[in-house]
Amino acid sequence: MTTTTSSPEAAAATTPQSIRITPGLTLTLTAPTTHNSAVTGVSLTGTWLWPSSLLLAHYLSSHVPPSSLVDKSVLELGAGYSGLPGLTAAGLGARHVTLTDTPEIIPLLMQNVGENVASNSLGIVEVRSLVWGEEAEEHDEEDFKHGDGKYDVVLMSDVFYDVGMMEKLGRMLRRVCGEMTRALGVIQLRQWTWECLAELEKEGLELVELGKFGCCLELWTGLEGTDGERFSVYEFIKKKEDDKTAD
Repeated sequence: MTTTTSSPEAAAATTPQSIRITPGLTLTLTAPTTHNSAVTGVSLTGTWLWPSSLLLAHYLSSHVPPSSLVDKSVLELGAGYSGLPGLTAAGLGARHVTLTDTPEIIPLLMQNVGENVASNSLGIVEVRSLVWGEEAEEHDEEDFKHGDGKYDVVLMSDVFYDVGMMEKLGRMLRRVCGEMTRALGVIQLRQWTWECLAELEKEGLELVELGKFGCCLELWTGLEGTDGERFSVYEFIKKKEDDKTAD
C-alpha cells in the first residue's frame, strides 16, 4: 500500500491524496482545512490521518484472509474524516460497512465515502454519528443495531489513548460484538497504552496481540516523527457473561 502524502502537515492539506491499497483499489481522501472544533476550539483527533489508520488498512489487505471480509458486516469505531480502514474493508468485499465518529467529523467523512463508493463501485457504506457512552441517548437502540445487533468485523485505529474513555469503549464493544465477531485494533504504543488495555480487560474483553510493526515507513514513505515508534495489532474478544462475572 502506498500513499502520495509525505508528512502529517501534508495530511492537513485540502488537496485530495490518493492511497493505493491493492492494484485494483485506490482510495482518494480529502482532508479538513482545520483541526479545531468550530464549537469548542479544541483540537479534534478525527481530523488527522493517523499512521495507525494506514497500518490497519494495510493489515486488512495483506494479513487478513479474504474470507474474513467478503460478504461480511463491518463497523468502524472512531473512523475519523477518512474512514480508511472501513473503506478498505468495503473495497475488499465487505457486504455492509458502517463508519462512525462524533458529529463534527461526519460531514467530511460522508464526502469521502461518497466519492470513493462511486469511484470504486463499493457496496453499502453507511455513515453514523456515534459518541461512546451516549448511544442510548443519541440513537434508538433498534435503529443502531445491525441485523441481530452484532457485526462480523469491528475495526479501530488509535482510539486507545484516553484511559477515561476505555470503560465507554469497552461497553460499546460488548454491545456490538458477538461470539464470532473479529474486533481488530491498531495501537500506537505509548506510555499510557497498557493502562488503557487493562481497562478494556476489566470491561470483559480478552486481548490477543496479533503482531508488532515498526515505524510504518513502508506505508507512508517520509513520515516525519515516526522513527522509533512502534505499533501493535490486537484482536479484542468478548468474554461470555459468566467469564466476566468470574473475573
